[in-house]
Amino acid sequence: MAKQHLDQEYGESGVKGKAAAGFLTGGLSAAVCNPTDLIKVRMQADGVRLESPPSYRSISHALRTTLAEEGVRGLYKGVGPTSARASVVAAAELASYDEVKGSLLNCGVSNGLPLHVTTSLISGFMATICSSPFDVVKSRILSQPYDRNGKGIWYAGPIDCVRKSLKSEGISFMW
Repeated sequence: MAKQHLDQEYGESGVKGKAAAGFLTGGLSAAVCNPTDLIKVRMQADGVRLESPPSYRSISHALRTTLAEEGVRGLYKGVGPTSARASVVAAAELASYDEVKGSLLNCGVSNGLPLHVTTSLISGFMATICSSPFDVVKSRILSQPYDRNGKGIWYAGPIDCVRKSLKSEGISFMW
């Protein structure tokens, strides 16, 4: 829809228009769905901590617990990193899919299943490479414990997470 609007407003979208449409729609959809992503990440992180029993018995229990302990605002912790990650994924995927498909068609590849599979694999790879640093930061922010005031115990925010991760792990933490 965003791509169609940009096409109508400004003419056929180039790679920048496609990336912008993906960036906007990806970020907006992630912001709207942040509560579900937060619950998923917390339940996953909770399940791998062996030092204590799981904090959540179910999705609804995780939701009720988060609301009781942190309020509605607690459901939107990490919305910045989550939206940034989704923006990058959608921008990279949408722009690279259309560009790669067009290039392959121009090289004589016929429009069919092999073209779509190849294009999808390449655009998925591009999205993964571009989004991995954001995904790591997002997961670390969302899965960290918080103090009584709602402040992260391990990271003050995304920039602090990047700084500490680079210091302790080097650039390889991103992938």
